[in-house]
Amino acid sequence: MKRIARIILALATMWTLTAVMPTKAVAQLKIKKIGSVLKKAGEILSDPADAAAQATGTTAASGTSNPAPAAMGVELVGCYGDSVARTVRIVIKVTALKEECTQANFGNQVKAFDANGNTYEDRSGIKENVQLPVGVPVKVEMAKDIAGVPPTVTSLRLVQATWYLNSSTHYGKERKFLQLAGVPIQWGDGSEPTPAQ
Repeated sequence: MKRIARIILALATMWTLTAVMPTKAVAQLKIKKIGSVLKKAGEILSDPADAAAQATGTTAASGTSNPAPAAMGVELVGCYGDSVARTVRIVIKVTALKEECTQANFGNQVKAFDANGNTYEDRSGIKENVQLPVGVPVKVEMAKDIAGVPPTVTSLRLVQATWYLNSSTHYGKERKFLQLAGVPIQWGDGSEPTPAQ
């Protein structure tokens, strides 16, 4: 709603300035700017999920913002909540694409946000390095103990985690987070569900 109000205010300001401009060329320039603002507003209002995805680099289909898409593939396996302990753990699947990663690490610092604006942190701290062979998906427990999440929270709006691939090349030095968006929580005892036979 605030975004719509800002767009309307910007349009009104530009329209007012266009009306008092002394030259026709300046007025045409302002009208051109109004057109670009309207086009952008239309894009945002037509599909807010796509606009948010473009702004964050998150793909709407997967909900994953991969900070190093040329080096690794990342997908969410699951988010498992323990309703008694009120904790959540997150498992991802990572595939090295370029070179074998002998010292990959995901989730030394993890923050999660719910739709109500509450923030939760993983208490498990430093994770062990994992080895990622090229082209072979490996399950990684990105967060082991996100604490204080009430069982009434059915999904996490955003999860941000630190990461790196190989301490020598250290792909994570850019300080971009690995992000998961719209993460559904499967509540139970915190373990992965057993696949159906």
